[in-house]
Amino acid sequence: MKSIEPLLSVDRCAFLYVAEPYFLAQNAESAKQLKKSVTQLVAATDCPYLDLTAGRDEPIRQSVHTTVRAVSELRRSTMILIGGSLENAVTQIAIALLADGYDVFVAIDLVHAVDKNHTTVLLDRIRSYGGTITTKNQIVLEFLSDVDTDERRSRLQRSLRT
Repeated sequence: MKSIEPLLSVDRCAFLYVAEPYFLAQNAESAKQLKKSVTQLVAATDCPYLDLTAGRDEPIRQSVHTTVRAVSELRRSTMILIGGSLENAVTQIAIALLADGYDVFVAIDLVHAVDKNHTTVLLDRIRSYGGTITTKNQIVLEFLSDVDTDERRSRLQRSLRT
């Protein structure tokens, strides 16, 4: 069994923004805030970023394997998932990536569950496959211990305040 990376490293990570059409339609403000957060983190870290909503009009069941193929092109071993919904796309993609050997981190304060009562069960499911549940601030703090330039450090510190 593959062991998970104990700390996040900017050089091994990529961000995945996951948002299903119904999540976007029903939670426009949350989706806008989550997208803003991932954009800020990408700008602060220079990590690769994959927007899994761009042009997607097929059900998630048909696109999980396509997503795993797209992720492989990022050439990173660790994926940080952000977006919604936790009930469907986020959980399915997390499990598929874990099964394919990736380290997966889900930023709990940057994902959205349509039904908050399901959050614990869904996060436990991701954990049971080896995923790590974390927060935006923890991600940034771990990246701060890893960056090698003052400019990157400054950008990361600014992202802690937003």
